[in-house]
Amino acid sequence: MSAEGVNSTVSSPLGQVLQFSFAFMARNFFLSLRRVAVPLLVGGCSLYIFLSLYLSQLGAYLQYPVGSIGGRVLGIAASGMLVMLFLHSVVMSCIVEIILGRQISDRKFLGIKVSQRFWDNRAKGFKTAVSDEVADELKELFAAEVTATSELVGRDLNRMWGY
Repeated sequence: MSAEGVNSTVSSPLGQVLQFSFAFMARNFFLSLRRVAVPLLVGGCSLYIFLSLYLSQLGAYLQYPVGSIGGRVLGIAASGMLVMLFLHSVVMSCIVEIILGRQISDRKFLGIKVSQRFWDNRAKGFKTAVSDEVADELKELFAAEVTATSELVGRDLNRMWGY
């Protein structure tokens, strides 16, 4: 192959993408390995466990086709797929963070920041208000349940919650 052939692959868009990808991976190999190793190990172990469970239950189902065993086979298959999907999303988020250059220091479980409260995303000073009509309808709707719960726990929930 001539030197022109080598230079033409570098100047082509595909060659530039490949060159950038390999250079990026060479620069960030150990950082990528450190962030992705634990999810990959957990994924490999869980894949082995789910696959062995699936095959054993599938063999039992093929030998004795009972609905409960068939349900167990499908449950194991679905659980395995969900675990693999979760670990795939963890690995992808780690790779995207490396690409974007983010440094997250307080990671606890499989590279996921579990202390952050995503459900508390309202703006500061913004108060959620429910109209009086809706509040009255909800009180009427749940009055019987609140009374039954009050008797069950031995506390006056009606007075405490304003019923």
